[in-house]
Amino acid sequence: EMLYAVGVMCIGVGLATVTDLQLTFAGGLVATVAAFGAAQSYIFIGKTQRDLKASSNQLLVAYTPYCAAFLLLLSPVDTFLPSKEGEAPNAVAWAQTELETWKVMLILFSGCIGLLVSLSTFLLIKATSALTYNIVGHAKTICILLSGVLMFGDEVSSKKLLGIMIALGGMVWYGQIKLKLRKEADSSKPKKSSSLKKIEPPSPTDDPELAGGSLKSR
Repeated sequence: EMLYAVGVMCIGVGLATVTDLQLTFAGGLVATVAAFGAAQSYIFIGKTQRDLKASSNQLLVAYTPYCAAFLLLLSPVDTFLPSKEGEAPNAVAWAQTELETWKVMLILFSGCIGLLVSLSTFLLIKATSALTYNIVGHAKTICILLSGVLMFGDEVSSKKLLGIMIALGGMVWYGQIKLKLRKEADSSKPKKSSSLKKIEPPSPTDDPELAGGSLKSR
């Protein structure tokens, strides 16, 4: 049932976001590898936090140096990518000709926001699951589409509107399934007895000294 809910939501998101579909073998291969890698990373994040009992901050501090080194190794690839006419051929040429103070500040601010996004990702996956995190990500996409229509007057086609409604229906269905599973898990747990035993004062016969004194008085 949960797979059906996720499938309905994916169909809705596809109808709402995909406007011009042009599929090539190279593009399909890159998209498949990217989706598979993202899914494995989310599962790995949740598993690592559970196995090591690590907090989100600890995991963030541990993985950031590896990501920085990986991006540093991949940064030369930018020099081989094609550029549009009138644009700098690569990041180095752009920095030499167009880099300004306010742009540096904007880049640093973007990096800080990205760090907070990673932290929120770890927190959400630890509290829920990798699948729920993806559902929340699709919900964010639907909210962006709705805000664009309601606040900025973006045009919405019948296909996009249908996709939004289907996606929302799948999300609600998934939420109901999760709540049902949580209630079943809570009901299966043994309930602790809340009744307290009444503490009675000790009987004179229970204490040897008191018992001996009572016998002597007799």
